[in-house]
Amino acid sequence: EPRMSALSILPDEPWIQEKFSETELKLLQAWRKRVPLHTSSMGRLFDAVASVLELVDVQTFEGEAAMKLEALARTYWKNGAVEFRSPKTDKLRSTQSLLREVLDKRKEGNDPSQIAAAFHHDLIQWIAQVTDDLNIRQLAFSGGVFQNALLVDMCHHYLGEKYTLFFHQQLSPNDENIAFGQMIHYLIQQSKI
Repeated sequence: EPRMSALSILPDEPWIQEKFSETELKLLQAWRKRVPLHTSSMGRLFDAVASVLELVDVQTFEGEAAMKLEALARTYWKNGAVEFRSPKTDKLRSTQSLLREVLDKRKEGNDPSQIAAAFHHDLIQWIAQVTDDLNIRQLAFSGGVFQNALLVDMCHHYLGEKYTLFFHQQLSPNDENIAFGQMIHYLIQQSKI
């Protein structure tokens, strides 16, 4: 449920809390006190943004929120928008600050397609900042979020000249690679490779 991702990132935000019934909210808040919610999945951030932009709160299929967010962001450029020229910041932004900015822009009545596109662009800046801070020049992209063709295109456009980029060629970047890795590990353990 993308709304749960949004609540996990900004738990005290009334605008997000309104997406839940009073009973749901009480249960979730009691649960959060006992079990802190943490994830390393970028997909949950995409879910949260999709919820804040009112694209979907409860998915009907896996990846629905991210797909709708990507499609919305694409309409920004299809409508003749120019490239982003955002200033680089020295401070690495948190997921809370990224979602807070999306929410604030939404509350101000900004165009949702522009907000979705800016979110994608912010992620590219985030990648560039981390790689510069760590002095990394070779970047390998994996995970379900890189099924997002817009994000991949933006990586090539904004990062391709400065960094060496690696993307999946023979397998999708999705979770199927966990099973593939497990199979390779097993074969190595059995000395078959």
